[in-house]
Amino acid sequence: MNQPLCNNFIYIIILLLTKTEYIYFNIKEKRSQILQSLEEKKQEKASLLKEIERYRECDPEVLESVRKQTGEAKDAANRWTGNN
Repeated sequence: MNQPLCNNFIYIIILLLTKTEYIYFNIKEKRSQILQSLEEKKQEKASLLKEIERYRECDPEVLESVRKQTGEAKDAANRWTGNN
């Protein structure tokens, strides 16, 4: 090979390796950012689920279920004691 062509070839290989390395580190950094964001979202989800659980007793479906259970318990107590 002649010298200028060889030097150009080496330069292109070095350039490709540098670009590849740059892309790899960008991908690695982006992945780290995404994983950190995912962890933050998981913590936020857990916090929100705890908050929802605190307000669960105010849910209309839960309140209706409690009313129904209370009525059934009252009916059962009246049957048991003979108070109709």
